[in-house]
Amino acid sequence: MVLIPNIDDAGNLSLDAYSFDAGEFSALIETLSKEKIPTEVISMSNDSINRKGIRVVIQKMNVNRVQKTLNVTFKKSGDQTDIIFNPTKLHFDGSQEQPFRCSRIDTPPHACETIYANNRIEAIIKCALLAGKKNWLGGVPTPGSC
Repeated sequence: MVLIPNIDDAGNLSLDAYSFDAGEFSALIETLSKEKIPTEVISMSNDSINRKGIRVVIQKMNVNRVQKTLNVTFKKSGDQTDIIFNPTKLHFDGSQEQPFRCSRIDTPPHACETIYANNRIEAIIKCALLAGKKNWLGGVPTPGSC
């Protein structure tokens, strides 16, 4: 999956998701739903390689909650929206995010970057955001580091 963030002029966040696997869309929607973050999900046309597309819209008042949930920062710069992956966070119980290998899926040798997430579902989302940022076709997370 690839996720492309966009903050509009009103401050609302859109996450455009493209994937051959609809289960990856569920990871995004379920994560936001679990955190009680209201969203609007809009079907989009398939992309140029025929992946299904959805747009998940989060109102401005909930963008900070999304950022906190995913431990990322969305930053609007002109017409672009950049994503910053924040340092790993330590939880109240002493645990912290785990490393995941986010591998580029489109060209060998597979480039990868280490991302940190609380679980596999969150890793799918963060890896897809990284894929969007790096202009990869998509990214696949697996436990461990690059």
